[in-house]
Amino acid sequence: MWGALIKQVFAYLLTRRGKKALAFVGTMLLCFLTVWLIDLRLYLSAAFTGVLAASALYAFLVQSFRQRKDRRERERRHLEKAQKRAATAEARSEKIKKARVVVAEAAKGVGGAAAGLVDATKTGVRGIGGRLKFWRSRDSTGD
Repeated sequence: MWGALIKQVFAYLLTRRGKKALAFVGTMLLCFLTVWLIDLRLYLSAAFTGVLAASALYAFLVQSFRQRKDRRERERRHLEKAQKRAATAEARSEKIKKARVVVAEAAKGVGGAAAGLVDATKTGVRGIGGRLKFWRSRDSTGD
């Protein structure tokens, strides 16, 4: 049972949040040790642990402010990327709309030309049919 508990504690301490918690607890222990050494009138040792505690607190605060700044910067970059993606998607949709219009216009033009070509072919075939009656046998025409 204790092995599982210790394993879980170490697993937590290996995470970023666990390392921060461990650093904070260590800093608080240094502060407590400083106060305890002052109470015992061991001023030289208290001064040394006080310097360590102050530098640890300073490092802890500086790191906290840096992370806030980095988080804000990351959010700003994320918003810029989202805006850029939206602009790219809008430009892409405009290109697709223009291409659809061009294809529709071309289809209308081809459709009209194709209809005229079909009409001309029909009349031409009808005219030729009369001239080519001699090719037909009498059995196929029903005469």
